[in-house]
Amino acid sequence: MTLIDDLGAHNFDDAADLIGQLADVAAGRVRHIYRGACPDDLEGDKLRDADCPACRALIAADQAMGVTDAKIL
Repeated sequence: MTLIDDLGAHNFDDAADLIGQLADVAAGRVRHIYRGACPDDLEGDKLRDADCPACRALIAADQAMGVTDAKIL
């Protein structure tokens, strides 16, 4: 199953936009601000900072895939 399949409740444009946002984070074009609860080696990978553009992409992906164990601060 692909990410597009996992996003079945969303239309293809939403899925493509989300994948684009995640690709920007992965490529370093959108960076974490590290002023709060961004994921890191110290605090773990489940934290999300609602004020961080990179974390907002992760939050959207979490919601689209039904991830419930991320902690948004």
